[in-house]
Amino acid sequence: MLTLLSGIALVVVESDVWSFSMGFVLFGIATIVISGAVDALYFRKQTAAIEVAIEEGGPESPEVHAGLLRVARANAIVILLYVATVWAMVFKPGA
Repeated sequence: MLTLLSGIALVVVESDVWSFSMGFVLFGIATIVISGAVDALYFRKQTAAIEVAIEEGGPESPEVHAGLLRVARANAIVILLYVATVWAMVFKPGA
């Protein structure tokens, strides 16, 4: 949250240099929105399904392992999105 607020403050304070219409700024904001949506809509649903699978079949059941694998894959995609965002923030393509 501090990173987001700092970025917004930087754009507002340095409005003659940076703007919210710049690609790398929009990419950063989109990353935060997407990761929040993935958390709210996917990770929480998968976590609930994993909890049910643990209660029904135990922690070693195939459903638990499959659920954990799905969460790990989705998490890897979100991490790659954040890595791409850091790259965009550092190199500012198109700015």
